[in-house]
Amino acid sequence: MMTFRIFGLLVAGLIASSPAANAAVIYSNLGASDSFNLGSVRMGPGYAYQFTAGATAYATSVDAPIVADGASAVTVTMRLYSDSGSNAVGTLLETFQLTSDVATANLVTASMSGSTLLTSGNKYWLEVAAPPSGLSWYNSGTAFGTYGFFNGEGYGYSYYYDQQIAAFRINGGSAPAPVPLPAAAWLMLSGLGGLGFIGRRRKAG
Repeated sequence: MMTFRIFGLLVAGLIASSPAANAAVIYSNLGASDSFNLGSVRMGPGYAYQFTAGATAYATSVDAPIVADGASAVTVTMRLYSDSGSNAVGTLLETFQLTSDVATANLVTASMSGSTLLTSGNKYWLEVAAPPSGLSWYNSGTAFGTYGFFNGEGYGYSYYYDQQIAAFRINGGSAPAPVPLPAAAWLMLSGLGGLGFIGRRRKAG
């Protein structure tokens, strides 16, 4: 009986630790039906865009219209920063990868760790870190704000205010992403289940 109780508790823990669905849009400057400005592109090494979180949630993914001009998709590094408190890039919070669309201007999605909590009302920065040439990130058709251009190590950022900024959406979940269970945990569960089955057979005998 004790074996079954332990087994049940472990299974309940596994179910509770399943990934949370997106619970909120933390930030979006996309227009109706996820539209953006097809006539305006901003791309280059080290552009960072400031945004204010509209909900408190764990960042799970970014959607952005980033397109490779050539025939092959391009993978770029993106970074999420806090704000310094004076409208400047602050502390690095997370680094992740995004693979561009090819030739067509569609939104592409980059998965994030799901463990970085963004707080409603606080400012943050989303950066593309030194993308290769031949890549386009379309601007929002409605959002104006602050962006920083990274001039290289030792120089820092130059900031530009009241500018049209790149289009993107940051999605969030209501709980942090679970830590994946190692294979040994599943083996242990299988073993406990087997012991319980054997115990029941012995009792029945």
